[in-house]
Amino acid sequence: MPTQLKAKVNFDENYVTLVISSNIMFRSLTDRVDAKLARFTNRSIGSKSVRLRYRDEDGDFVTIDSDEAVQLAFMEWREQHREMLSRGQVGEIQLYCQAVEN
Repeated sequence: MPTQLKAKVNFDENYVTLVISSNIMFRSLTDRVDAKLARFTNRSIGSKSVRLRYRDEDGDFVTIDSDEAVQLAFMEWREQHREMLSRGQVGEIQLYCQAVEN
């Protein structure tokens, strides 16, 4: 399995791309995503105005809010892309930042 993943983080009509360690912790991931989001919005995961999510195998959005949730997201992604990874290809996990409405 790859030690790094490419992550495409979608927010509204924008997206950012990160290369992240496959064992990254929640805080490190959110800090890196927030730094990229700061280029085009004042919303952030740290301020709780945005939620970080991924889509599970059923297409439902699942919130990433802990180290365990990060690893679960990566594990599900690896399961869904096992064949591609076995050929040595590097994939891209899709993550989503969704605004929290007050």
